[in-house]
Amino acid sequence: MARTLKRNEIAVERNVIALRAGSALERLIPAPNRDKSIARLFGVSVRMAVYLRAGQHWTLDRLAEASAKLGSAFDVLLWQPEADVSAAREISAEAEDRIVERIARRVREDAGVAAALLALETAGNGSGDARRSIAVVRPDAPKTAPVRRRV
Repeated sequence: MARTLKRNEIAVERNVIALRAGSALERLIPAPNRDKSIARLFGVSVRMAVYLRAGQHWTLDRLAEASAKLGSAFDVLLWQPEADVSAAREISAEAEDRIVERIARRVREDAGVAAALLALETAGNGSGDARRSIAVVRPDAPKTAPVRRRV
């Protein structure tokens, strides 16, 4: 009575992802001295870089490291292997542009808050005089409270 053994589906899926990761490295890293570049990128030996490029010895940590270092272009090529490299790089550039735009908006908001706080600080005592106190510390002064001077 012969029993047919089914392949472990998890191992098959892992193998497919590893092959896609190796293919993504092939497409994203320039050709001259590719193995040395991959070795430097991951901090491994050149032989290990050859294995990675061949789709072998990929771990979840290495996939996460590649995603962090190569950006969303690696992710696109990993999960959509038929995707075009230039399209993947455009998606990565668009994502970076959105992040930069978000940061710029936050900086503008923070500048507005800082300006409002400065206006409150310089409002004075309500008589219309805009006064600010500046703390002046002499270098030879003993370590006591700073001398306050009205400007």
